[in-house]
Amino acid sequence: MMERVEVAKYCSQLQVDIFCMIIHRSLSISVGRPVSQMSRHVNAIGARVMLLTIGLSLLQSELC
Repeated sequence: MMERVEVAKYCSQLQVDIFCMIIHRSLSISVGRPVSQMSRHVNAIGARVMLLTIGLSLLQSELC
């Protein structure tokens, strides 16, 4: 997925927008609610860190 985002950054703004929307919806947390939509399981940490890394890559790029 990281490679696809890197390619999309240089080719298609539409794909970058789609990846941003996916990351935004995947990492949303309900603040102030007792039940969160995000999994707190230990196995989910790797995927969450990958999505955060991709999100930071998109934010730091000069092309977005």
